[in-house]
Amino acid sequence: MTYDPTNPDADANGYVEMPNVNMADEMVDMIQAMRTYEANVSSTEANKNILKKALEISKD
Repeated sequence: MTYDPTNPDADANGYVEMPNVNMADEMVDMIQAMRTYEANVSSTEANKNILKKALEISKD
C-alpha cells in the first residue's frame, strides 16, 4: 500500500492499494505463451502435410 491521500482511490486513512503484478514477468509469460502457440500451430501444419503426403502415396 502507498500513502497518497490525494488519490481518488485512497481509503479513509489515505492509503492506496497498488496492483501486485510484475509487468516484466507478465510480458515474459505472454511472449512464452505466444511462441508456444506458434510452435504448436507449426507442428499441426507439418503433421497435416505429412498425412496428406501419406494419403497421396497410398493412392498410387
